[in-house]
Amino acid sequence: MKNKPLLIFRIFAVAISIFSLSYRLFLNPIHGHGFKNLIFQMGFFSMQSALYIGIIFIFLLINQLRGKENKWPYPSFRGAALLYGIITGTIFGAFFAGSFNAHGLNLIVLYINHVLLTILILIDNFISIPPKSYKFDLLIYWMIYPFYYLVFTIFESYVLNVNRYYFMIVNEINASFYPYIIFLMALMFILCGALIIFVNNIYRGSISNAELDEVIQENKK
Repeated sequence: MKNKPLLIFRIFAVAISIFSLSYRLFLNPIHGHGFKNLIFQMGFFSMQSALYIGIIFIFLLINQLRGKENKWPYPSFRGAALLYGIITGTIFGAFFAGSFNAHGLNLIVLYINHVLLTILILIDNFISIPPKSYKFDLLIYWMIYPFYYLVFTIFESYVLNVNRYYFMIVNEINASFYPYIIFLMALMFILCGALIIFVNNIYRGSISNAELDEVIQENKK
């Protein structure tokens, strides 16, 4: 609790995360969209990423209040959350921004989930994760979840005929260029992940060598 500005920032991040996620997952079904909408919403990469970021912030806040800031979530988990958030924001801006038939609070919540939460986790990671916390072999682990999600979308498209993202539809029409889409998506994840690791390794910050060694040893446990 020594860093009060960071504590206030995390309280805000937790509050905005809980509000936006609750609105999309619970308030929307209550107001006429049906509880099947909750299950459908949870299948979106953006919703899962936003939920992941929200959980990260909740644990960061709890651990800071308990005076155990170097405990879970470790920098590797926080880096993954940032990576998935960046991809969410990039896809949203490139393909979907302005295409939603949403107004007022609905529109605000969409931008919170797709953009603001990523900015918040970016700020928190930048100011509180020590430099040189990442190694490039983390890319392998960070790609596990995107691979799972690819399998999930293929299953939904083939078996359930559910297509959440029009550029990820699996059918005879786009069969010829589908592999290229997968390649480009994988390349996007890898390049963004590599950039996160690279910035962390060149950024020196204000942490002392003793503090850095302590955090590195803690992360090895």
